[in-house]
Amino acid sequence: MKRLVCPGTRSHVLYLAQNHPRPKGDVDAKRGLCSPQRYFYGFYGDSLWARHPRHFTPPAMKEYHSRCTPSSLDNRLNRYLSRRAFCACPSCAVPKCDFDKCKVNVITGNINPVTVKSVTGTPMQPMQPMTRMLTAFGATLAAGEFRAVNVAEDEKQLEGQYWVARLVEGMVVADRDFTYGGDTTLKGFLVAKAQWLQYMKTDLKGRRTYKLLTEERYMNVNAFLRIDALTIKEGTAGSTFELEADEDQRVLNSTL
Repeated sequence: MKRLVCPGTRSHVLYLAQNHPRPKGDVDAKRGLCSPQRYFYGFYGDSLWARHPRHFTPPAMKEYHSRCTPSSLDNRLNRYLSRRAFCACPSCAVPKCDFDKCKVNVITGNINPVTVKSVTGTPMQPMQPMTRMLTAFGATLAAGEFRAVNVAEDEKQLEGQYWVARLVEGMVVADRDFTYGGDTTLKGFLVAKAQWLQYMKTDLKGRRTYKLLTEERYMNVNAFLRIDALTIKEGTAGSTFELEADEDQRVLNSTL
C-alpha cells in the first residue's frame, strides 16, 4: 500500500523515523569514517526559536560571504559579510542569502561587514574550466597504474567507498561513438582502457586483498578519483594484489 506523507516538516520527520530507522544494506559491509548504523531524527518547531536556546553554544568558527567587486579587487581590498556560525535556513540559503531574516540569528549572530586587504605576492591563478582540469588530470594516467574509482551510492555496499582498477592504456579521446565490452562511449569523451580488481577480503591489519579480472573495458576519466596512483603490491596467490591499510585510509580521506 502506498504511504501518503502529509505536508510539513514535522510529518516528514515522523515518516522517516517510522519507515527508515536504519541505513539500507548490510551495515557490517560498510567501511570508512562515516558508517552509520542508526539514524536519529529530530524536529524543532518555530516556537523554539522565539526563546533564546540556552542549550546551544555557538561554535568557535566564523562564516564569511564575499561581496567583492572589480573595483575593490583593483584597490586590493576584499569585502565580506561575517557572522559567528553557519546557517542553511530558507532565508540564508543560496540564492536568497537574506541574512537579516535568519530564523536562528540568536545562534549565528548578526552580520558584520569586514574589509580585508588582499595578499600581495604571487598572483592567484585563474580558475580553469572543468573540461581543461579533467584533461590535465587524464594526462597523468599511465598504463600499469592502479587507480581508485568513484562508486555510485547504491553500490558502495558491495566493496566500500571506492573500487580499484589497473590501467591498460592511458587517456584517449573518443573520436566516434563506440561500444566495447557492453559499455557505450560517446564521441568526445575522455576514456582509459582498464581492468577491474575484485575485492576479496580485509585482514586484521586492515590490508585489503584484490583479484585482477581479465576483462578489459573503457572507463570514463571522470570516474577516477583525483588522487595519485595507488601503491599496491602483488599478493601471494596468483593474480592477487594487496592494498595496505594506510593507503586505504588515504583513499577514504579523499572521498570525505
